[in-house]
Amino acid sequence: MSGVPEDAVAFTAEAQAAVRGTVCSSPRELGGSVLRALEDTVADYKVVEPSRLVDKWYRTAAVADYGSPDAAATYLGGYGPRSVLKYEESILGLFSLKGFIPRALSVVDFGAGPSVGFAALVDLLTLLGGILGQEFSLSYRAVDRSRAMLAVGRALCNRIMERADIRTTYDSSEPNDLHPSPETLLVLANVMNESEGNLECGTLLRALLQRLPGVQDVVVIEPATEQPSRQLCGLGARLEHFSHIGPCPSSGSACTEWSFRDFTKRVYSCERYCLGKWAPAAARCKFSMALFSKVHAERKLAGDDHVVVGQRLGTGQAVTCRRGEKRVIRLAPEAQPWDLVTADGRVKEWWP
Repeated sequence: MSGVPEDAVAFTAEAQAAVRGTVCSSPRELGGSVLRALEDTVADYKVVEPSRLVDKWYRTAAVADYGSPDAAATYLGGYGPRSVLKYEESILGLFSLKGFIPRALSVVDFGAGPSVGFAALVDLLTLLGGILGQEFSLSYRAVDRSRAMLAVGRALCNRIMERADIRTTYDSSEPNDLHPSPETLLVLANVMNESEGNLECGTLLRALLQRLPGVQDVVVIEPATEQPSRQLCGLGARLEHFSHIGPCPSSGSACTEWSFRDFTKRVYSCERYCLGKWAPAAARCKFSMALFSKVHAERKLAGDDHVVVGQRLGTGQAVTCRRGEKRVIRLAPEAQPWDLVTADGRVKEWWP
């Protein structure tokens, strides 16, 4: 494949299909080693009645407080499985659009929480290595405002590193200690939203990128609440030197569509324990996402291709977009948000 750097591995269409069949199964499931590490870490903290913390998070409009180990461990058990699966689909989407995978992936995860991004990346790179017959490595830096989150995250990552089949390094810091470093991929998950007190996504991301000049690609993952989701499609217009490459390339247009994707997943015992009466919500995962790059062009749209950006209506129609130009199209039954479709609604390219 042309355009593949010497220090990367081509991500062929055949390999993408094989990975998609595992990562995007229905219902989706965590890898066994990830699940064991997550459940063992939660069990170590012996949180009593964690559902009380979750009830407070749901009922309080103020910025969520994760300042205690109990709160951090509860978050890991209640929301970790969903977050791992969102990370995997998002990073897989980035690799698919670029067409290659770095042999040595270096990541800074801003707002890392209990470092579920590390779990997701180790799991995904291990799977990719087996399918492609290649060896990958991961350098990961977790950044979070909560020391308790970083502590729980380190406990989780230590367990994963003990069992990992790939070479890994792990580091952590608080936002005030963030300094220029060699990481080339920036991931932001669950930080550009009301519950974190960040209402302007562009302002936060621009300031962060000024502190990380080595970053070449950005993955933003949000929980699909309306306020941040409506900012993600037009976020590329707020960033210098970066192209908005997907899932819906906007060419800098100020699009405000509420675009998100969802899928079903297994509900695990740690989720039931930590979430209490809210546990049924864990069966469905809904998220918004945006990908940006300094070194890769936006998603290819040939002819009259459109990206599905809205949810399907009862009529079978949905909002689609072509670089900021919206159109309502009747979709084929199998079409989902972020898939590439033809003018008559047939799927041309699945996402991721």
